[in-house]
Amino acid sequence: MTPHPLRLARHLGRDVPETLAARLLAEARFADRIATLFPEGEPLGDPDARIAAMDMTALDRLALRAGAVIHADRLLREIRGPVIADWTARFGADALALARAHADLALARPETALAEEDGRACLGAWIAALPPAAKARLSLLWPDEDAVPTPGDAVFRDHGPVVIRRLAEAV
Repeated sequence: MTPHPLRLARHLGRDVPETLAARLLAEARFADRIATLFPEGEPLGDPDARIAAMDMTALDRLALRAGAVIHADRLLREIRGPVIADWTARFGADALALARAHADLALARPETALAEEDGRACLGAWIAALPPAAKARLSLLWPDEDAVPTPGDAVFRDHGPVVIRRLAEAV
């Protein structure tokens, strides 16, 4: 797990600029020393360990896929070509295929609910369900605590982790 440069800069001290922290993170020779600054805690089981090992790009992609799955009922009901093309452009063909395959995890969401936000809420619910040490370590990927995804609606607190874990096992 590589912390966000801003988190490393704050950890090292207030005089360390984020740009220097980013350069330290980019240097392989410092990786082991930086890792010791942020202890692992208790090991996670599978698939949580695989998810926790993902970088920000992979976590963002997983959240996007979760949003598509949450809104799978809308996707499966849709017959208008331009709307389906828009969903494909927003989420990618692979995410839509996962949404179809895991449509049993879809939730009845208001038409105004954004799939991207709902996917981020699923990721936030998964993070919230982790043991405290793992949650704290994983939150280092974001620049600050306010940027870490949160469960949002109560409906995601139990359902979100299920979606995230199932999708992690599927990809």
